[in-house]
Amino acid sequence: MMKTAALAAALALSCPPRTDGGASAAERRARVRPPCCFAHPQYAGVCVVHPGKGETCVNILSYLNKPQSLGKSYCRNSTVRGGWTRVGCINGDRPR
Repeated sequence: MMKTAALAAALALSCPPRTDGGASAAERRARVRPPCCFAHPQYAGVCVVHPGKGETCVNILSYLNKPQSLGKSYCRNSTVRGGWTRVGCINGDRPR
């Protein structure tokens, strides 16, 4: 019994506490959400948005297409509303 307690104490000292909530590398990668890409005839290029916590590509597209939407800085803080479509993202796309 004493050896087990000593071993546990030694392991606790040799292993620093995890700061990632105990998530594995695969779980951390799964949390990184893929970007959403949108196009509009009045917008130069493709708008790439990385969804934040609680956001989805559908929510973001809805925001972009709602005329009264204010407060988000998607697509270089574009004020263009309505007419946005979702397009496929190409590797290397960065938020715009």
